[in-house]
Amino acid sequence: MLGYLNRPDATAATIDPDGFLRTGDIATVTADGVVTIVDRLKELIKYKGYQIAPAELEALLLTHPRIADAAVIGTHADDGEEVPKAFVVRQAGPSSGTGRSWSSSPGGWLRSSACDRWSSSR
Repeated sequence: MLGYLNRPDATAATIDPDGFLRTGDIATVTADGVVTIVDRLKELIKYKGYQIAPAELEALLLTHPRIADAAVIGTHADDGEEVPKAFVVRQAGPSSGTGRSWSSSPGGWLRSSACDRWSSSR
Protein backbone atom coordinates (compact mmCIF):
# COMPACT_ATOMS: atom_id res chain seq x y z
CA MET A 1 0.00 0.00 0.00
CA LEU A 2 1.38 3.38 -0.97
CA GLY A 3 -0.94 5.33 1.27
CA TYR A 4 -4.18 7.27 1.25
CA LEU A 5 -4.67 9.74 -1.61
CA ASN A 6 -4.17 13.30 -0.33
CA ARG A 7 -4.36 12.05 3.30
CA PRO A 8 -0.82 12.04 4.74
CA ASP A 9 -2.28 12.00 8.28
CA ALA A 10 -4.26 8.80 7.58
CA THR A 11 -1.25 7.26 5.85
CA ALA A 12 1.01 8.02 8.82
CA ALA A 13 -1.56 6.50 11.20
CA THR A 14 -1.80 3.32 9.11
CA ILE A 15 1.76 2.69 7.90
CA ASP A 16 4.60 2.78 10.40
CA PRO A 17 8.00 4.39 9.62
CA ASP A 18 9.44 0.99 8.62
CA GLY A 19 6.68 0.51 6.01
CA PHE A 20 4.61 -2.04 7.95
CA LEU A 21 0.82 -1.81 7.74
CA ARG A 22 -0.92 -1.47 11.10
CA THR A 23 -3.79 -3.97 10.86
CA GLY A 24 -5.10 -3.63 14.40
CA ASP A 25 -4.31 -7.26 15.18
CA ILE A 26 -2.28 -8.14 18.25
CA ALA A 27 0.01 -11.10 17.69
CA THR A 28 2.72 -13.16 19.30
CA VAL A 29 5.75 -14.53 17.45
CA THR A 30 7.63 -17.61 18.65
CA ALA A 31 11.39 -18.09 18.34
CA ASP A 32 10.62 -20.31 15.33
CA GLY A 33 8.78 -17.43 13.62
CA VAL A 34 5.26 -18.78 14.14
CA VAL A 35 2.81 -15.87 14.26
CA THR A 36 -0.41 -16.25 16.27
CA ILE A 37 -3.13 -13.59 16.28
CA VAL A 38 -4.31 -13.32 19.89
CA ASP A 39 -6.48 -10.19 20.03
CA ARG A 40 -7.68 -7.06 18.24
CA LEU A 41 -6.69 -3.51 19.07
CA LYS A 42 -9.99 -2.10 17.80
CA GLU A 43 -13.03 -4.15 18.76
CA LEU A 44 -15.86 -2.38 16.92
CA ILE A 45 -16.77 -1.95 13.28
CA LYS A 46 -18.88 1.18 12.72
CA TYR A 47 -21.35 0.51 9.93
CA LYS A 48 -24.23 2.88 9.07
CA GLY A 49 -24.68 3.98 12.67
CA TYR A 50 -24.30 0.49 14.13
CA GLN A 51 -21.36 -0.51 16.30
CA ILE A 52 -20.72 -4.14 15.44
CA ALA A 53 -18.38 -6.35 17.44
CA PRO A 54 -16.64 -8.85 15.13
CA ALA A 55 -16.95 -11.46 17.90
CA GLU A 56 -20.76 -11.13 17.77
CA LEU A 57 -20.82 -11.77 14.02
CA GLU A 58 -18.41 -14.68 14.45
CA ALA A 59 -20.66 -16.19 17.12
CA LEU A 60 -23.69 -15.73 14.86
CA LEU A 61 -21.88 -17.36 11.93
CA LEU A 62 -20.94 -20.34 14.08
CA THR A 63 -24.63 -21.09 14.67
CA HIS A 64 -24.99 -21.97 10.96
CA PRO A 65 -24.80 -25.77 10.58
CA ARG A 66 -22.42 -25.61 7.59
CA ILE A 67 -19.81 -23.32 9.18
CA ALA A 68 -17.00 -24.84 11.27
CA ASP A 69 -15.07 -21.65 12.08
CA ALA A 70 -15.26 -17.95 11.29
CA ALA A 71 -13.25 -14.74 11.57
CA VAL A 72 -14.65 -11.26 10.95
CA ILE A 73 -12.61 -8.15 10.20
CA GLY A 74 -13.44 -4.56 9.32
CA THR A 75 -12.56 -3.48 5.81
CA HIS A 76 -13.47 -0.53 3.62
CA ALA A 77 -15.92 -0.61 0.72
CA ASP A 78 -15.36 1.37 -2.48
CA ASP A 79 -17.31 4.29 -1.01
CA GLY A 80 -14.98 4.39 2.03
CA GLU A 81 -17.61 3.00 4.42
CA GLU A 82 -16.25 0.48 6.93
CA VAL A 83 -17.94 -2.90 6.42
CA PRO A 84 -17.57 -6.29 8.09
CA LYS A 85 -15.91 -9.06 6.06
CA ALA A 86 -16.11 -12.70 7.15
CA PHE A 87 -13.78 -15.57 6.44
CA VAL A 88 -15.39 -18.95 7.06
CA VAL A 89 -14.33 -22.58 7.17
CA ARG A 90 -16.93 -25.05 5.93
CA GLN A 91 -17.99 -27.98 8.06
CA ALA A 92 -16.51 -31.23 6.79
CA GLY A 93 -19.04 -33.21 4.81
CA PRO A 94 -19.90 -34.84 1.49
CA SER A 95 -19.86 -31.59 -0.52
CA SER A 96 -16.77 -30.19 1.19
CA GLY A 97 -13.98 -29.43 -1.26
CA THR A 98 -15.99 -30.08 -4.41
CA GLY A 99 -16.05 -26.45 -5.49
CA ARG A 100 -19.86 -26.47 -5.69
CA SER A 101 -21.83 -23.66 -4.12
CA TRP A 102 -23.77 -24.31 -0.94
CA SER A 103 -27.41 -25.19 -1.54
CA SER A 104 -28.40 -23.03 1.45
CA SER A 105 -26.50 -19.75 1.19
CA PRO A 106 -24.91 -18.73 4.50
CA GLY A 107 -24.71 -15.17 3.10
CA GLY A 108 -28.48 -14.82 2.77
CA TRP A 109 -29.01 -16.50 6.11
CA LEU A 110 -26.49 -14.17 7.79
CA ARG A 111 -28.06 -11.02 6.30
CA SER A 112 -31.44 -12.08 7.66
CA SER A 113 -30.08 -13.13 11.08
CA ALA A 114 -27.86 -10.07 11.50
CA CYS A 115 -30.65 -7.69 10.45
CA ASP A 116 -32.96 -9.29 13.01
CA ARG A 117 -30.26 -9.06 15.69
CA TRP A 118 -29.26 -5.41 15.20
CA SER A 119 -32.66 -3.97 14.27
CA SER A 120 -34.16 -5.36 17.48
CA SER A 121 -31.36 -3.82 19.58
CA ARG A 122 -31.89 -0.25 18.30
